[in-house]
Amino acid sequence: LGYIALGQAISRAFDAITDPLMGWISDRTRSRWGRRRPWIALGAPLAAIFYVMLFAPPEGIGPIAGAAWFSVAIFMFFGLNTIYGIPHYGLGPELTNDYHERSSLYAWRDASVIFGTILAAASIAMGVMRGRGVDRAVAEREIYFWFSLAMAVLLVALYWWLVLRVRENPDFSRRAPNPLVPGVRRVLRNQPFKILLACYLISSVTAAIPGIFLPYYLQYVLGMDNWFERQGPLLIAYFGSGLLSVPIWLRLARRFGKRDVWFWHYGIGGLASLGLYLLPSFVTGSAALAPMFILLVWAGAGFGCGTFLPPAMQADVIDYDELYTGKRREAQYGALWGIATKFAVIPGASIPLAVLASVGFVPNIQQSETVVTAIRVIDGLFPAAIAFTAMYVSAR
Repeated sequence: LGYIALGQAISRAFDAITDPLMGWISDRTRSRWGRRRPWIALGAPLAAIFYVMLFAPPEGIGPIAGAAWFSVAIFMFFGLNTIYGIPHYGLGPELTNDYHERSSLYAWRDASVIFGTILAAASIAMGVMRGRGVDRAVAEREIYFWFSLAMAVLLVALYWWLVLRVRENPDFSRRAPNPLVPGVRRVLRNQPFKILLACYLISSVTAAIPGIFLPYYLQYVLGMDNWFERQGPLLIAYFGSGLLSVPIWLRLARRFGKRDVWFWHYGIGGLASLGLYLLPSFVTGSAALAPMFILLVWAGAGFGCGTFLPPAMQADVIDYDELYTGKRREAQYGALWGIATKFAVIPGASIPLAVLASVGFVPNIQQSETVVTAIRVIDGLFPAAIAFTAMYVSAR
């Protein structure tokens, strides 16, 4: 776990550093295909190769070599993800200037992201069902290989479809490019953006924890039988609730405004995380399946709001910046948003694993009370505290 945590930290740190550079390059690109689409067409297939590599280490590889394989694969994947991800992010605010239409645009985009995650969870769940009666290690290897291959094909196909079908606004491409360092300084003088970014930074600290720690929580805290088979349906419940809640949040944002709705979604997430911390005090084992399902549906509803409203609000503060400076900086804003949140994700993705290793975690055995408590705090109490802190800051 320690080596895996280090690999996570290094890869995300480098990825965050390259984001502003890619934003600057994309803003300055001039071609008949536009500023964004050439980089999207190039980056997607290269990242897809390392995505498959990430999920398909050589058979019989040892723990240290496996950690090295993982580190190289995730380092390359996130680095290449920047090449298409930052231009894609910069493309969003350029497609419409309408306040409510932006909410709708990002709602469709992030609903698609959630649907893709449900598809991933469902494919793993179906693979688990088909792998019954087969050696566990063999079944896992086969499931994840075919899963990664299918996702890599979808990654390339959908991004190339975007390149062929979407047209960029030529007016934005004709404007004078922004210098790198002064442009970043001007972005950081945008007060609404700084407050929005501060909230997102706080909440991003724990963004990776639920996905990483669900297997640990089910197996070692709840002691749930057949936890491996049940994690797929539980993930589908979480992301399915997020997907179904998006139209509701969209209507609420139109009715009450983006900021107020965004404020209240933090409370929903915080209460759900608090419930995860308290659940083992009342019920464990298979009896915990139903309340766990309800908690994840509740948490997923809050997650659905947090996916699309912040980027929609960010597009509005980019307009605010243009009002005062006369320049458009979509990709630079997207890059700064990316670098800040990715650096915030690093401790959330790596430190909890390192903490778990330091308190004596050993896989596939009965854990000590110290380890069980650590998992409960990391997966429940810590995210709840973070959510309520972000709620407080977002009141500004």
